[in-house]
Amino acid sequence: MNQMVLNTIVAESLDAVSDALGQGEGPFNARLQKLLQKLIKKHKRVLFSGDGYSAEWKAEAAKRGLPNLPDTMAAIAPLKDKKNQSIFEKYGVLTAGEMDSRWEIAQEVYHRRIRIEGSVALEIARSMIRPVVADEFSKLGTAISLAKRDGIRVGLKGLDALSRKLGAALDDLHIKCERLERALAHGLHEDVIACSGDLRKTVDALEQLVDDARWPLPKYREMLFVY
Repeated sequence: MNQMVLNTIVAESLDAVSDALGQGEGPFNARLQKLLQKLIKKHKRVLFSGDGYSAEWKAEAAKRGLPNLPDTMAAIAPLKDKKNQSIFEKYGVLTAGEMDSRWEIAQEVYHRRIRIEGSVALEIARSMIRPVVADEFSKLGTAISLAKRDGIRVGLKGLDALSRKLGAALDDLHIKCERLERALAHGLHEDVIACSGDLRKTVDALEQLVDDARWPLPKYREMLFVY
């Protein structure tokens, strides 16, 4: 699809250039140079060598009057734009109905993938992360109880602080899982994305608290520094 869009854009652009050159008078090279200068000045605003994912680019795009399509739903919306459909019809690439169909299919595929990703995230959190965190929390509680029973005071503050952090995160993990489950059952894809993102933040925080040997997934630093 992307290649088809690019090819149509190039065809429409070359067509416009050809028409413009055919209407002028005088030497061809002189007319061509003049037209190219005009086109560069008109479209120079699309050239950007910075980070297209940054907040700075959003501001810069608005300043230049350029569209900013930050997500999949926004990116496929132009398929239903009548102006875009007329260009595709003009060059015999797609009809308006075919473009509408592609929009519907792209939307359905995207929604399905988001729900699959949300379901997998929920399963990982509940069946892989939660048991390990609960076990770590239980062992800390046992260690604290034994230390108090034996009259040991050294290290209790550290164990107690870690236990509180794990306990709070475990409660938060439960809440985030419940929210994601409800979003998957009744919510829109935006809700699933938001709940999945919130769940990930909690899991990322837990990753820094749980023993490496017990954590069931590769940690970020392990993935970054595996040679």
